[in-house]
Amino acid sequence: MHGPLDPAVAERAEERARLARWRLYAGAAMAATLAATVGLYAVEPPRAWWLDLAHAAAKAGFVGAVADWFAVNALFRYPFGRWTGIGGLIPREKQRLAGGMGRFVARQFFTPDSIRRAVEGVDVAAAAARWLADPVAARRAAAALAPFVPRLLDALAEGRAQTV
Repeated sequence: MHGPLDPAVAERAEERARLARWRLYAGAAMAATLAATVGLYAVEPPRAWWLDLAHAAAKAGFVGAVADWFAVNALFRYPFGRWTGIGGLIPREKQRLAGGMGRFVARQFFTPDSIRRAVEGVDVAAAAARWLADPVAARRAAAALAPFVPRLLDALAEGRAQTV
């Protein structure tokens, strides 16, 4: 059960707040480029070269922002509704994409040589000791392992641990 002081709930709320902030920043930047684009049309020619440069940059920024917004939304949602058929690529194809990504990672990154190179010289005991030296990490580990201790002790008492 998750209480109000549950760290996972607090972390998710913090992530949502951070996402909302970044959405606000992105929307403000998009609005600023639109305002600059429209506003600079009001300056009558001949204009100073730097105003033409600012106008071109504002237009490019706005067009890029709209294109990025559409692309990201089209991956996950249907920006113009399901009736267009445009969008929702990731939800629609997630199984196929996940399988392909899994095969790619397995073939390219988890070769026997790459795994051997990654674990050579790693002192797992020292890393665990450093991690458990942190009181917060030690409390989390204890909370995660506590439910298994009675079953482990029963297995040891009955001799089942010797057959594993």
